[in-house]
Amino acid sequence: MVLGLEEGSWQILWDAQRQREISRLSHVGVEFGGAGLDQIEVIGSSWFLEDPLSRTFYESNSGPHRWFEQTWVRGSNGYSLVSERLIPSAYNTLVEFVYQLRSGEDVAAKAFLNSPDLLQTARDLGLAEPFPVDPEDRWYGWCTDNNPPPVHPRPEEPPCHIEFKDGSRLVVEMVASGLDWLISAIEPCPAGSNCR
Repeated sequence: MVLGLEEGSWQILWDAQRQREISRLSHVGVEFGGAGLDQIEVIGSSWFLEDPLSRTFYESNSGPHRWFEQTWVRGSNGYSLVSERLIPSAYNTLVEFVYQLRSGEDVAAKAFLNSPDLLQTARDLGLAEPFPVDPEDRWYGWCTDNNPPPVHPRPEEPPCHIEFKDGSRLVVEMVASGLDWLISAIEPCPAGSNCR
């Protein structure tokens, strides 16, 4: 919070919890950026985020989630948001690809593949099915390391998994591409296998 002395009493001029850009995130941590008070860094997760991508998979409190990082700079009466970025992760690649495919955006979906031939493989395996009407019917998606500690997410490692409502699963392999990931294979998981 930023307090100001007005007519002999302290007033709240700015409160991180009252900022829409911060309060829409979950598992939020706010830290000063550097030695002074001129900048704060905010990290928060997508749990309960109301954006279109959030309807892709069911997300529980413990994860997995997409993570966001914000930078706020101090002004005369508080802080102003100057940047927000999605922190790259294998789970985010999984979410983005499945969302674009289910939305009928093939060109956008191909951007998350290391081979365009995988688009048809994904379609053949049922990943282009329309979004369910009931949010409880969402699929589950996760990657090998799917429980980052709150506030400071650690990188998730592929392979990732998609579990359908009937319990069947797909394994999604990925390769590193700079700081992000590209899908390199999508295969069914045989019944009774953990598909690690």
